[in-house]
Amino acid sequence: MIVLTAQIASRHDRSFFWLASFGLVVHWLGDSLDGSLARFRKIERPKYGYFLDHTVDAFCNFMIMLGFGLTLYIRMDVALFALVGYFLLCIFVFINNHISGSMQLSFIGFGPTELRICLIAINAGMYFGGRAGIPLGDQFFSYYDGVLLFAGTAFVGIYLLQMAKGIRALRKSA
Repeated sequence: MIVLTAQIASRHDRSFFWLASFGLVVHWLGDSLDGSLARFRKIERPKYGYFLDHTVDAFCNFMIMLGFGLTLYIRMDVALFALVGYFLLCIFVFINNHISGSMQLSFIGFGPTELRICLIAINAGMYFGGRAGIPLGDQFFSYYDGVLLFAGTAFVGIYLLQMAKGIRALRKSA
């Protein structure tokens, strides 16, 4: 909620991008430490933890990208396209985990941590660069839109490649 609120507030003062970036760090810490803390305390509940972790992550990721789409610098359709691409990869990860027992969270060297760093970099770009981009017809397309459009397209492409690879492997083993 910190990220969403700060991104909305950035419409009035770009300094709120720093609070949004802080919120991404808080989100990363919470997401990274919850399972480790449960294991350390010896209070693991694998099914409950898996369910809670991934459903809360999905909601938080939606709120984060909703916030990006509500800034003055990123189009909502582009922010949500990037989110859909990310969710496709998440769905692949969950299905692959169910079938193979392998939880692959990173693709081409990028995982959730690197993606948060990229979002922080976009916040910094919006703070320092302001509304930078080009008009396309009667629409304005920011450079940040370009970055998220590229990311969303890459996510969808990786999903399709991984899906095809998984289908081939399952077809051979069936």
